[in-house]
Amino acid sequence: MKKTNILMVIAMGLLLSACSRGAESEFKRDCRKGIGDRSICSCAYKKLEEVYGKKRLNEMYKKQLPPSDYYETNIAALQHCAIKKRFG
Repeated sequence: MKKTNILMVIAMGLLLSACSRGAESEFKRDCRKGIGDRSICSCAYKKLEEVYGKKRLNEMYKKQLPPSDYYETNIAALQHCAIKKRFG
């Protein structure tokens, strides 16, 4: 539960801290601040890109209007990548 809450806060912060640099660089920068692991952040962004596509992610970051499933999808991507790194 505690871990999920932390991931939820990170997921919300990642979306709300958008600037004009684009979704990928913003996501990875903010993810590294929260998680500290470059490979997990890169993996999670790729997962999000598979779900939403690059264009839609950039629009979401620009407008700061995530779809209703964004937070759950983001948390699932982060968890998947953390498990993948830990257990191969």
